[in-house]
Amino acid sequence: MSGDHEQGDSTSPTQETTLRRGSVFIDGRPIKLQGYKIISELGRGANGIVFKAMNLRYRRYEALKFWLRMKPRDRRNKIEQGLHELNKLARASSPVVVQVNGWDIIDGHLCGFLEYIEGETLAESVYKYKNSPMLRIELSKMYLFRLRDMAKIGLFHGDPHLKNVMTYNVSYADNVAIGIKFLDFGVSHNYENKSAALRQKKIVFETIRKICKDIDSFEFCTRSMEWALNRHQDTDHIWHTYWTDALNGMRDLEFDRQYKKYKGNTSLIK
Repeated sequence: MSGDHEQGDSTSPTQETTLRRGSVFIDGRPIKLQGYKIISELGRGANGIVFKAMNLRYRRYEALKFWLRMKPRDRRNKIEQGLHELNKLARASSPVVVQVNGWDIIDGHLCGFLEYIEGETLAESVYKYKNSPMLRIELSKMYLFRLRDMAKIGLFHGDPHLKNVMTYNVSYADNVAIGIKFLDFGVSHNYENKSAALRQKKIVFETIRKICKDIDSFEFCTRSMEWALNRHQDTDHIWHTYWTDALNGMRDLEFDRQYKKYKGNTSLIK
């Protein structure tokens, strides 16, 4: 797309966005949202802002994303960029990404109507489970599995850091498990782009490092992962397997350490 790259040192003004008494204001002008009641701001990033809103017709919560210029040097066409991201998500139709309910151009700004996830970012989950190393190892594995699931359907996420991943509770029968969904595909390319693929692996490596950095057996894991990163830069998705094996090894070492600490009382292992 012609609007995807910066040109020289030219800059464009950022688009100031605020939420006042349930109304969204962009550059000081109220946005006329029909059929929705804005509840709160969920977050803002490099490509725009996301709000929690009530769909008044269906009486359900949705996430409304506006693609906006958030940095002065961002000269990309935000409508083209947003439509590219929405089309990618809609075609994926995968349980590991947020679902697209529709989109509209409102007062000149692209707004996507997305699935609202009642949960928290992976960053928040890591903090919440800071005293549960076994659970954080499982979060790391789940994160890798979901990236692998996306790769199988040709969906590439170029920036899968801690705040671009949501965790949520999934109930089935009498059990509750943790689910993961990925957000914000604004900088995503494809696996054929080798520089983007290597950049993704490095982000994944740093994300797992942040999840598990204080676990005693983490150095074992990082050595294996660094080897896989350097050895398989240009291969397909083999690195998922190597890194999962490394995490399994770390889990086993951590289990043994805690088992000895609690003298065989596995109910205390966490």
